[in-house]
Amino acid sequence: MKLIKLTICAAALAAAALLNAVEKATVRITRNDDSINEIAMPLEKLGGGVSKLVIKKEDIPDDAKFLDVLADNANAKNGEKGFWLAHRGKLGHFVKDDGFFTTSNYHLGLPYYAMKNERETFLAAIQGMRCDLNVIVKAENGVYKMYPRWRIAESGFKPYEDIEITYYTLPQTADYNEMAKAYRRHKFALDPKVKPMKERFEKQPNLFYQSQALPM
Repeated sequence: MKLIKLTICAAALAAAALLNAVEKATVRITRNDDSINEIAMPLEKLGGGVSKLVIKKEDIPDDAKFLDVLADNANAKNGEKGFWLAHRGKLGHFVKDDGFFTTSNYHLGLPYYAMKNERETFLAAIQGMRCDLNVIVKAENGVYKMYPRWRIAESGFKPYEDIEITYYTLPQTADYNEMAKAYRRHKFALDPKVKPMKERFEKQPNLFYQSQALPM
C-alpha cells in the first residue's frame, strides 16, 4: 500500500476548552482479494482539542475494496456509560456484547459520527466521497468500535476525492446537543456561504413563510 500522507490544514474551529486532541487513527485497507493492510497514522494537531487526518485520493490503492478509519478514541465496553451517535440522529448505548449497525448505503446527509464514553467525548466531521460512505458500529466480545467505511470498489470509479476527517474533542460534560453545535460551527467555518436561517430571512422573506409550514 502506498504511504498515506497527512496534510496540514488550517484550523477553522477550536473547542472552547483546552483539551487533548485525538492522537492517532488506524487506516485499514481491505483489498479485493480480502487481504488487509493496516497503518497507524498520527494526526495533525490543530489546537484547542482539534486534530485532522487527510487521505489523498492518489494514495488509495487501485485494488482497495474498503477503506476504514479507526480513531483511537472511538471505542467503548459493554456497560460503559455514554453513547454513540450517527447520521440522522441514530443513537445507541453500550449494552450488548455482540452486535452490528451500519448506516444505509446512500450518501450521508450529515457526514459525521460521534461518541461519548467514560474517557472522552468527540465529534468527527467527514469530507470526501460521501456518496460511498457508511458509518459502522460493531460490538464484539463486549468491545465496541465505531468507524467510517468507504466502499471503494462499489463506487465504480477510482477514488475521486480526498478524504478528510476533523476530530473535535469536547468537554466530558458535553452531550448530543453540544455535538450538534460543534458540527454546526464546523459547517459555518468550512463554507462562509452557509448562513443561519435568521440571517437568510432578511434577504429571502418567502423563506420565513416556508419555515412556518407544517412539514418544515
